[in-house]
Amino acid sequence: QFSIASSCLLHPNQAHICMAVVKYKTLFKREKKGLCSTWLASLDPSTGQHFVPVSFSKGSIRMPADQTKPVIMVGPGTGIAPFMSMCQQRRAILNAGTPSESFGKIYVFFGNRYRAKDFLYEKEWKVLQENKEGGSSVTGFFEAFSRDTERKVYVQHKLAEQKEIIFDVLVKQKGYFLLAGNAQKMPTDVRNQVQEIIRAMGNLTEKEAKTFMFRLDSARRYVQETWS
Repeated sequence: QFSIASSCLLHPNQAHICMAVVKYKTLFKREKKGLCSTWLASLDPSTGQHFVPVSFSKGSIRMPADQTKPVIMVGPGTGIAPFMSMCQQRRAILNAGTPSESFGKIYVFFGNRYRAKDFLYEKEWKVLQENKEGGSSVTGFFEAFSRDTERKVYVQHKLAEQKEIIFDVLVKQKGYFLLAGNAQKMPTDVRNQVQEIIRAMGNLTEKEAKTFMFRLDSARRYVQETWS
């Protein structure tokens, strides 16, 4: 399964995906390849049309019904895909003349290994941040490239650096936190960081901070969609 990484308003009759080709070596030096990703990557549009069987299903991540609420989006790696589609959709609506005051702010946190070769949608994010007529669709964009510095920096570290924004969105403005990406350590590390921000800035006990996070879950104001 892949998340759609495009807006149907900006790209009619199209559905873009953001895919990493699975390729690695086992402990016994045997090369392994992902069946679906390898096949898709092998398709050459210059050789003519290729027919790919596709079906669609609803994901768990979506923009809040109250569009005036601010949203924090965290998408390391290909987890950025659903957020690209959401931000493109916002851009298209703004382009159509809806005033920016009708929408809450969007803050995007992206992470990957190397800026030079792993900055997915770099040009597109710059465009989405531009303050065009109608306003910008992305208020803040924060990136973490873990292999470009001596100390590995991940999205949770960028969240800590922007703790005032996190606290303001989730506590003061009752906004939303959306997370997508790999299901290994990242979701736990991100959640722990958010909980620590709430605890420290809200002067709460550990138990009170955990209770606050559970309330976010119950209200679907903290939603994650992860895969292994």
